[in-house]
Amino acid sequence: MQYSPLGSIRTKLIASFLIVALIPLLLLAFINKQTTEKALTENAQQALSAAANETSNRIDAFIDGNLNAVRVEAILPGLARYLSLTPKQRDDSPEMQLATETLIPLSRKDMLNILSYALLDLNGKNVLDTYTSNISQDESVQDYFKEPLQTGLSFVSSMKQSPKIPGLVTLFFSSPVRNAKGDILGVLRVSYNATVVQQLVTRQTERARAKSFAILLDENNIYLAHSTAPQLLFKSIVPLSLDVLTQLQKKSIYLILLLNNWQLMSQNLSKH
Repeated sequence: MQYSPLGSIRTKLIASFLIVALIPLLLLAFINKQTTEKALTENAQQALSAAANETSNRIDAFIDGNLNAVRVEAILPGLARYLSLTPKQRDDSPEMQLATETLIPLSRKDMLNILSYALLDLNGKNVLDTYTSNISQDESVQDYFKEPLQTGLSFVSSMKQSPKIPGLVTLFFSSPVRNAKGDILGVLRVSYNATVVQQLVTRQTERARAKSFAILLDENNIYLAHSTAPQLLFKSIVPLSLDVLTQLQKKSIYLILLLNNWQLMSQNLSKH
């Protein structure tokens, strides 16, 4: 078999042309892949950021709306009239009937999440409650009672574990009740099922991208809400220090709800 220099040159030329042609194509494919991945990542981040901001706004609106509502409801005349009476005068009085007829419709605004509306006297005693089992209960040590008396403003409490119902975590809104002269006669307080926050987060996450979820943490890195794993609620994402654990146990709470320290984190599980 004879060796052909011409065939060898032809093969080398073809190989050279192929290499010259393929290198730019491969380079363009690599650049296009990188550009596409970057664009997809940025779009995903923007979508998640928008969903996180919307969820945060919804939660803020819920808190602000209830603070404003309880402030306005506390000035309803039937409540002040009832609290202005002595304990003996209140029983079976027309003022008691009026106050009861005022509180019951308020408690039905959100029958799924509102647990009760109540009136507390200046000693913190529950003197009227739509959940009648709470009547005569001493709530004087609670922040939702003390804060409105000290500041004169409406208040949102920490989330608290119910001492009577296992697994129930509650959130309280309250506001001072005043007479016509502006004197504080007691406190109107609203008890919410704290899972309402979880519902807000889950509802908003359903509108975000597929394979994404949102979590809401307090300043101690405790889950306030988790759109895909509600079983993690009120558990810490990291080990808590002994000092924090002791503080929470003393206050008998799962977590502290501070609006200014809320962190809303959205995460995307899809691979880019």
